[in-house]
Order: sequence, then C-alpha cells, then structure tokens
Amino acid sequence: MKFFFSLIIILLFSSGVFSQETVLLNDPNTIYVVNDKLEVYIDKTGKQSINQINDQDFIKRKGNISNFGFSKKTYWFRFQIINVSEGHYNWLLELSYQFLDQIALYQEQKGSKILLYKTGRNYPFKIRPIKNRYFLFPLKAEKMLKETYYLKVQTTSNLTIPLKIFEQKNYLKLDHQQQITNGIFLGIMIFMSLFNFFLYFFLKERVYLDYAFMIALYSIFQMILDGLAYEFLWPNLVWWNQKSIIFVACLLAILIMNMAISFLNIKTYLFPFYKIFSVFKILYLFIFLSSFFLSYELVLKSILPLGILTTSSIFFVAFFAIRLKIPSTYYYLFAWILFLLGLIIMSLRMYGILPHHFLAVNSVKLGFLLLVLLLAIGLANKIRIVSVENRLVQQKIIRQQQEILEHEKQLKESFFRFVPFDFLRILSKENIFEIELGNNVQKEMVILFSDICDFTNFSEELSPRENFNFLNSYLSRLGPIIRKHKGFIDKYMGDCIMALFEGSVDEAIQSAIDMQKEVNLYNQQRKSLNYRPISIGIGIHIGSMILGTIGEHNRLDTTVISDAVNVAARIERLTKFYNVRTILSESILNLSSKKENYHYRKLDIVQVKGKRSTITVYELLDGLSDKDFQLKMSTKEKFELAITEYSQKNFTKAGELFRKILAINHIDKAAFHYLKNCESYLDYGLPDGWDGVTHFDIK
Repeated sequence: MKFFFSLIIILLFSSGVFSQETVLLNDPNTIYVVNDKLEVYIDKTGKQSINQINDQDFIKRKGNISNFGFSKKTYWFRFQIINVSEGHYNWLLELSYQFLDQIALYQEQKGSKILLYKTGRNYPFKIRPIKNRYFLFPLKAEKMLKETYYLKVQTTSNLTIPLKIFEQKNYLKLDHQQQITNGIFLGIMIFMSLFNFFLYFFLKERVYLDYAFMIALYSIFQMILDGLAYEFLWPNLVWWNQKSIIFVACLLAILIMNMAISFLNIKTYLFPFYKIFSVFKILYLFIFLSSFFLSYELVLKSILPLGILTTSSIFFVAFFAIRLKIPSTYYYLFAWILFLLGLIIMSLRMYGILPHHFLAVNSVKLGFLLLVLLLAIGLANKIRIVSVENRLVQQKIIRQQQEILEHEKQLKESFFRFVPFDFLRILSKENIFEIELGNNVQKEMVILFSDICDFTNFSEELSPRENFNFLNSYLSRLGPIIRKHKGFIDKYMGDCIMALFEGSVDEAIQSAIDMQKEVNLYNQQRKSLNYRPISIGIGIHIGSMILGTIGEHNRLDTTVISDAVNVAARIERLTKFYNVRTILSESILNLSSKKENYHYRKLDIVQVKGKRSTITVYELLDGLSDKDFQLKMSTKEKFELAITEYSQKNFTKAGELFRKILAINHIDKAAFHYLKNCESYLDYGLPDGWDGVTHFDIK
C-alpha cells in the first residue's frame, strides 16, 4: 500500500498537479517551513479586502521570506498545501513572532475566500484559536486536495513572518520541550535574583540589590519577548501588552546602568560617566512617556540605538575601570561584550538585515544568561577581595548579624504570645510586649456573626485548595467593610466571621448592609464565571462582655466571654430557619439613633437555646437585592398585621394574610412557617402552654 501511495505521488509530481510552490504534508514528524513557498502582495493603502485582491497580484519572492523590517503597509501572503499523508493527522500553522498587531487567516473554499481566524497583539489573548504564546491556527487539510490560504498582516512593529506547519502531536511534544527550556531559564533567573536579594539583606551592599532587580526585570522582559507574559501575566490587558515591552525595556536599561554604577563604583572613580548615565536615564524616561503619543515604530527605532549607545558606554566605562584596577572589572567587561553582541544581532534582525533564525531570535537571551553567570563570578571574586582587604568591615557585619538574630529571637518570643492588634487599645496596652496572661477588661460591645448559608454542601463541591482560595477571596471582601465601620474581626471560624464594634450600633447595622451588598456584587462576578452564587446570614446583638487573654505562659490567645456572644451566634443561625439575610435583636434597634433610616420588619419572638428569657428579632431588609427588597417591602404591612393576628390567636385571619403574602412572594419562608403553624393550630389545636414564642434548640 505504501509503495502504491508513493507511486501516485511521483506520478502527480511528474504531471505537474503539485507545483513546486505547494507545501506537501506527508511526514507527521517533519516541520514544514512555509516561507520559501510564500507569495506576497503589498496593499499600500491598507484598505483592500480579500475579495478586492486578484490572484495575479501575488508575487513570488526568491529565498526564504521572513523579515520585512518596519512597514506601515498591509501585507498579504498566500500559500498552498496538499495533505498527502497516509494517516489521519491534525496540522497546525505556527506564526512564531508575537509582536504583530493584526492577523487574519483566510481559506479558499469553493471559489470563495472565507475568514477562519482573526487575532494579533491588538486582541485579547482569549480569542486566539489555540491558547499559546505564539499564533497557532488549525488547518483544514483534506487528503489529496490543494488548499489555498491567505494571511493578512498589519503591524506597527517590524514585520517578521516565520511560518511553519506542524502535526499537532509533534508540535505539542516540541512545545513541551521548549516550555521546559523556558522554565529552566526562568528558574535560573529567579534563583539568581532571590539569591542576590538575600545577599543584599545579608551584606547591605547596594550592588546585590541592583543585580537582583536587573535579573528579575530581565526575566519579565524575556517573558515578553517569548510571548509568555501575555499568556500568563496579563492575558486580558491588551493596551498594557502593547506598551509593556517599551516600559520594561526602558526600566531595564536604567537598572543596568545602576548595576554598572554600583559594581564599578562609577560615582566615586568615574564621575563624568555617572553624569552621562544620568542623562541616559532621563532619555529612557522620555522615550517611555513618548510611547503614549508617538508611534510604536518610532519609539522602538529610538530605543534600539540608545540601547546600543548605553551598552557601548558601559563597555568604555569598564575599559577605564581596568586602568583604575577596580576589582572584578575583567569579568564585567567580558560579560558586557557578550551581551552587546547579542543586542547588536537582535537589532539587525529587527531592522530586517538578519533573517529570523534561532541565533538571531535568542541572541539577547543567550547573551544575558552568560552575562548573569559572569557577573555572578565577578561578584564572588569581589566578595573574596573585599573579604581579604576589609576584615574589620566583615567583623562589623558579623556583629550586625548577631544583633539582627537576637532581635529576631525577641520577636519570635513575643509572637509566641501573640495578641491581635485591635485588642491592645481595648486592653490599654501600648505594644505587644506588655500583654500578659490574664489581662482582661469588661465592656459593652456589639457582636456581629456572619456565616455562609449551606456552606457544608457548597464546600463539598470544591477541592481543599479551591475551598481555601474561595474562603480567602470571600473573606478579603468582607473584612475591609467591617474595619471601615470601626469594627474589628475577633475570629475567623471557617466561613464564619465574629466581629466586635465598640462604638455606635449603627456602625454594625451599616456594616451588615454593606456586607450584603458586597456579596450581591460578588455573586455577579461569580455568575459571569459560571460559579455558584452564595448567600450569607448575619446576626447582630449587643451586651456586656469580658475581653482578655487566656492560655499559659508560652502560648496565649485572646477570647471574649459573654452570654451576649452566644445569643448573637444563635440569632445568626435563625437566618437559615427563616431564609432571611440579616436579623437584628430588639436591643440593637432600640439603641439605634438612625432607626428611621432602616427598613425592617418584625420577624418573631424567640427563645434560643441556653436562654430563659425571650428575644424579639427583626429582619433587616436593607442590603437585599432590588427584587427581594421590593417584594418584602410590598408585603411588609400585611406581614406585621399577620404577626399581630397570630400573636392574638386569630389564626384564620392570620393564615389568610400569610397566603396573600405568599401569593406575592412565594419564597418568603417566614410567612410559610407562620402559615403552616396557623393551619396546624386550626386543625389540631394549640400546644399546651403556647405563648406565641418560637422555641429553638439549635446552637
């Protein structure tokens, strides 16, 4: 069969069916370079559509077309493929230059040219046909059929078109290998950056800080060049993706000059160059600011010569530093020679002088990697020299280290007895070192309990890590609201929040309202991501309590001891029973100075577990969604009238009112609860000792 298939292909070649300009897709392990098969048409106006271009307008250029330099014109490329493979393979077209603004791929189908994909740097990452750092396009390649494709490119950057076709599985394998390479490179950069940050904090030498920042920023710069930054760091920030390379390049150049100044002691020994570098820094800042109103091409053409000039200046500085016998200058000079070579190769490629090949694409990365390694050796040599020549300084550093370690030991011992900062003021303590076992104070405070409704079932749908991330996201939204209203969080108990308010009860009420509103906003975001919405129950009560520290000498904790805390927790639990969002005790409403500003309805008279006395509770309607708020406000008078009839044992009339309420708002669980009670009492009579109080045994 293979022989017969190969014979057919040979015959077709000899008959001219397959022209020399056609890409033949046969071996899935082969990478097919498309550039030498491309035909080009240049639209000087940039306004022509695919249907306005004639086939004869396309011109075949000699050689491997890949780089056209800077151009404001619109380029059209045409290529043809024929799938002559024996198996069933999926083919991908790769355009491995990620700085092209607008790309459109068309396919000729039955005489019509159909738009398949539209992407580019000016579009969000999520619209790419395949989520990858490069532009990938699935190709429709029917067996033994000639397929014609058209590629339209418009860009303000240099126009580079490296096109290749891969079999999908082979591409994924090669891409995985490249990702490993990128990971190794970034891993080395991150390690070197963190290591030098550590050296800076340990030795207090500015050169290590400059070196660490330079490596860290270059890592980001390389991620931008490789397309990884747009894929992983800011996939939805189109505007920033266009400006980021200019911003990072300018800042990187400034950090490189800072590194030169500190490494070679330029300010001390070569002050004229220090002034020159100061001028360069201003120019880089000007270039970055001009990128907001000048064209990308003009800004890039400005920054590249300045980059070469900066690197050349660093080279000359190193030459003079050798004459002054500044330590480790030879390492520094050789490192910058390699990086300068890489920068020149990259610049020549971007101007279209050099083709788009592996060395040209990765010249800066390779040059910088060698620079980092050589500078690391140079810094190590610098440490050795400084160690030999400055033993007294080393002894001083050791003493400082001992002082730091002793200070850290004191901090650790203090944090073993850690007390929340908000308790310090209440306990009249100025700092954490004054906290002792048994410190306490009695105060009247407002207690707010908040809990996610049905969180147990909700959490079972998530993995432990997803639960952890969700809770942090949720709690980070509510914590600032509590602090905004002069409260503080005493405890997090899973999804439950216990907050205390020392001031007005209105601060606690307003905090509950804002918390409910924030959850409504959070649900809108979750809905857009197809996540399950959540609801929270809030209970608020007030009472006298003791705040203080308990435990033992080496392990302290803060606690609040009060019957009012238990009542507040029980009130919060009632939100699930009545299916309401916020419940206030009567004590809270009586102490409110803004009672008339709130919307609420009497909910019930209850006796919670552990309490002999009864509590009148109210549902706070503020903070509900607009729909729920309007429904409950429209039935508020009926509900309160029904409650009155219910308490007077007029169950028939009360039941009629509750039915009317449910006809308007069928999800009013409180009305449903009362209706069921009315029907039960009418059918079976009142329980012995019935006094209109609802008794709860739940904690």
